[in-house]
Amino acid sequence: MHKSFLSEEEIAALLACYYACDGSTKAHQPLELIRKKFSPPFRDEAKRALEKLARRPERYILPHRGRTTSYSITIAGIRKLEELGLIPSRR
Repeated sequence: MHKSFLSEEEIAALLACYYACDGSTKAHQPLELIRKKFSPPFRDEAKRALEKLARRPERYILPHRGRTTSYSITIAGIRKLEELGLIPSRR
C-alpha cells in the first residue's frame, strides 16, 4: 500500500487536533477551538488544513458534522504523531 507523506500544514493540524482533544479519541472539538492552537498568522489556513487532512484515506482525524463541524483524532492519527516523534509513545 502506497503511503503518501503529510505536508507541514497537515502535521500542524493533526497535532493541534491532538492537543485540543487532550489525546482522547472520544472527544471532538469545534473548529474554533482547534484554530486557537495555531499562531495568529496561520489561523486562517487551519480550516483548509483540517479539511484536507479529514479527506485523506488514512483517516487520521474524523469530522463530526452538525450545525458546526467539529473534529476528533483517531488511533491512526495518534500513531502517526508517535511515529513522527512529536508526542511520547503510549506503549
